[in-house]
Amino acid sequence: MRKFAVIMQLPEGKLPGFYAQVIKALATKANIFDREKELLIIEQMQQLPPIVEILEQYNILFETMPLLHVPNSAVLKAHYKDFGFTTLSGNTFLYEDALVLFSFSHSLVDSEDYAMALAQLDEHLIASFSVGNSNYYVAEKHLQQCFSGIAKAYQCTFKLE
Repeated sequence: MRKFAVIMQLPEGKLPGFYAQVIKALATKANIFDREKELLIIEQMQQLPPIVEILEQYNILFETMPLLHVPNSAVLKAHYKDFGFTTLSGNTFLYEDALVLFSFSHSLVDSEDYAMALAQLDEHLIASFSVGNSNYYVAEKHLQQCFSGIAKAYQCTFKLE
């Protein structure tokens, strides 16, 4: 689920083919999972060295950022674009630094307490998705104590992932 963005700061005043030339060079030496405009997405930081080599060759400054890759089946709230983006290839990524990924459960899945807790959670969610038999939720990091309080009030388990 975790990926990493390499955010390129392309130099001003370059010819239109410059970006295409950089992408072509990257394609021959680097393993890029996905991309969106000036943002390259890699699966692991160990894949960064060949990218750095090429970006330095073209005098392109960059920075890295952790991302959360959510499954295509994820339920995304309308405001998710404030916290991430969907690439042209259909992958959705969220900026991990601003978010919290957690699971939320109750020993009795059919209980009224669990349903009420989920209803309160839903007001604050950015995304939710399932992997196997586990449900995961994504929300703004600063709301973490709020979710912990909801879990306690409704005898649920709140676990950071």
